[in-house]
Amino acid sequence: MKHKGMVTLGAPGEAEHLVELEDEDRIDTILTRDADLIPLGAKHVLFDLKIDYSDVEKSKVSIYKRTLVHSPTTPFKDMHLYRNHLPEFASLLGSDYSRRIRGFGPSAAAEFMKKYIVSNSEEQQLMLQNLEAMGVIQGTKKKAEKIRDGYVSPVDKRAYINSLDDKTKQSVTNIDDSYIGWADNFYKIVVLYLTQHYKLLL
Repeated sequence: MKHKGMVTLGAPGEAEHLVELEDEDRIDTILTRDADLIPLGAKHVLFDLKIDYSDVEKSKVSIYKRTLVHSPTTPFKDMHLYRNHLPEFASLLGSDYSRRIRGFGPSAAAEFMKKYIVSNSEEQQLMLQNLEAMGVIQGTKKKAEKIRDGYVSPVDKRAYINSLDDKTKQSVTNIDDSYIGWADNFYKIVVLYLTQHYKLLL
């Protein structure tokens, strides 16, 4: 970049303050590995940079533009439908603060968001609890269904998992209790994103 005459600023540690500099029009774009900057309000982000050292001109980079996400003609399929819910979308895909549910990628998250944003709070909570159950109960849908239905209802979910007999536990591929509480944490992360975003703009 310096070879091309570009002025660059470094941000040691967390890169959130680059969103503030961008909002103040002090920088044109952000180059980062920290995808959290998108739900924090960044407008133009370069990421996933792959440098071809034999021919730098052939290097590749992915580009995110908020203006495209806000447009109905966005190349990101249906992204404009949940453009105001990027913190939720980011939390589904995993971040510095949350784990992605195994096997739950961008396409599944997009379909989830379409239903999530038109649901009431009780329906949303149930959707998130079902996702949490997917994380806890690592197994095929058919094998895990009975345990998953039982998991969503109890207040003390860890006690429910511990109460299962060995035969029932062995009927699924694996049980990962580190996902217990994922749904409650989801809301905290969304609030954290929104709070941090507004703090950067103050």
